[in-house]
Order: sequence, then structure tokens, then C-alpha cells
Amino acid sequence: MKIIVCVKQVPEIQLVKVSDSGLELPSGPGLINPFDSYGIEEALRIREAHGAMVVAVTVGPESAQAVLREAASLGVDEFYHCNDPAFEGSDAVATARILAAAIEKIGEYDLVLTGKQA
Repeated sequence: MKIIVCVKQVPEIQLVKVSDSGLELPSGPGLINPFDSYGIEEALRIREAHGAMVVAVTVGPESAQAVLREAASLGVDEFYHCNDPAFEGSDAVATARILAAAIEKIGEYDLVLTGKQA
């Protein structure tokens, strides 16, 4: 059994500041979207109960590798980072298409888990 979990890098919410000019996002690697963490946790539970390979896939700049390292620390078996200058500034639909192409390229899988509101 192979379970693919889509993960997204987000800034640490405590470090986000609101000013008159808008949101000021912190520089730095960020962390896994908390909703995606739930997906990883569930995939790991399924692996424990039924045996499976858990795969994480993300789209983003080089700094997004931090979420893959975090996923590794949680116990994910395999990782894929979709990074290309053409992906920069992608909206939700474009990102979904990139993830779909990556999942297709990864190959056979039994379950894909995603977060929420991304």
C-alpha cells in the first residue's frame, strides 16, 4: 500500500505581523501546514495498522525542503519536492495541477491525503 500526503509550507503564525501596509511574513523556512500534519499523522496510523509506504510531496521554492525534513522527522518514508521557476506565483488551481502531475509521475498509489483550505 502506498499513501501520498500533499504538504505545504506556511509561515509560523506567531511571527506574522499586520501593519498599515498589509501582512508582513517572516523570512525563514516556515513549517508544515497544521492541516497537512494531520494528514501525515493519519497516514502513519494507517501504516502502523495495515503496513504502507508513506510519501510526502510539496510544491515550492528551495525553502520548502524544510517541510520535507519535518515530514522525515515524523516518519515519512519517501519525499518529492516540485520546484521550478515556472511554478513561482502559482495560484491554487495551478498548484493542484502540479501536484496531480507529480502524483501521476510517482506512480501507483492507494490513497492521497491532503489538508484543508489550501
